[in-house]
Amino acid sequence: MRFDLQTMVAEGDKVVCIGVMSGTHDGLLQGIPATHRPTAARHIHVLTFNDAGLITDHVAVRDDVTVLRQLGVLPGFSA
Repeated sequence: MRFDLQTMVAEGDKVVCIGVMSGTHDGLLQGIPATHRPTAARHIHVLTFNDAGLITDHVAVRDDVTVLRQLGVLPGFSA
């Protein structure tokens, strides 16, 4: 699994990272047996730092629905 950083913005005590998490589903994932399929989905992470430079809070927004569709667990969307 890898995270390809696309954008990073820092202001005050916050850092926002936007990127794509990708990898191959080669092991058990939340009860789903390995499918050996590739996945790629956008993630947004907001990190809050204290005065010592340590992370005190982490909020993640992930596109898990896309990953589940790529694994064949959920049907794809059709308009």
